[in-house]
Amino acid sequence: MSNPAQPCLVWQIYDYSLEPFGSFFGVQKANEPVHIMMTQDDFRIMLVNHTPAPLTNMKYRVRILNLDGSVKYDETAPVPAAPASAAVELRMLPTPAGLSAVHFVKLELLDPNGKVVSDNFYWKETAQDDLTALDTIPDVELEGRISRHDAGGNCLLDVTLSNPTRNIAVMAHLQLRSQRTDRRVLPVYYSENYVSLLPGESRTIAIEAASQDLSGARPLVVADGWNTTVKAMDFPNNGGARIAANDNARVSRSQARN
Repeated sequence: MSNPAQPCLVWQIYDYSLEPFGSFFGVQKANEPVHIMMTQDDFRIMLVNHTPAPLTNMKYRVRILNLDGSVKYDETAPVPAAPASAAVELRMLPTPAGLSAVHFVKLELLDPNGKVVSDNFYWKETAQDDLTALDTIPDVELEGRISRHDAGGNCLLDVTLSNPTRNIAVMAHLQLRSQRTDRRVLPVYYSENYVSLLPGESRTIAIEAASQDLSGARPLVVADGWNTTVKAMDFPNNGGARIAANDNARVSRSQARN
C-alpha cells in the first residue's frame, strides 16, 4: 500500500495495473530540483532551488493567456537571486484587464542561454471555484511525430506533439497501446504526460516499455485531452509506429458536456 493514502483514495497516483494518473505527473513536476511555481493561496511567483549550488544569470518569463489563446500579459525579467536550498519570491502575479472567466498562466525559468530549465502551467478563474468556462474552449488537433529507437529489450519512442493552431491545447495525454489488439501496454514509463501546449508550441515525450509486452505488435500511441485530439499518422520507417486520436475519450467528453 505504498501508493494510496489509506483508507482514502484521493492521493492515488497510479492504479493496480501501474497506469500513471495525472496526479503522478503533478507530483513529478512539483519535485523537480529547480522549480518555478505559483502559490495557490495568494498567487506569488516563486523559484524553488533544491540543489546545493546557487543559480546565477537566470531569467523567468510570465505569460497570461485567455481562453481564446490571446496573450494578455508577457514579461521576461532577471532572477534577482536564487541561493542554494531555498525558495525565493520573484513577484506577485499581475492582473491585466480583459481576462476571460478562466485564463491560463504559463511560467518558465530560463538559463543564461535561454533554455527552459523549469516550466509550469495553471488554470485560474476570475470567480472563485468556477471553471465552467473551460467547456467553451475550442478543440485543438495536434500534429504528432514518432521516432523509435529500441535498446536493451525495450521499445523506446520519442513522441513530439505540436500545436499548429491559435488555441491552447489543455492536458494532452498519451497512452501506449498495441496496434493488433488496441489494448494498453503496461507498465509504461513516460517522461511526462498531461501536457498543455500554447499556440505554436511543441513538446517531446519519451515513452519506454518492454518489447515483450507488445507481443510482436507494432506500437500505437493514442492521444486525448480536455480539448485535444491528434491527426492520425503512420511512421513505417520507425518500426511501423502509429499515432491516432483516442476516440473513446472524445465520446466521453462529448457526453459529459451534454
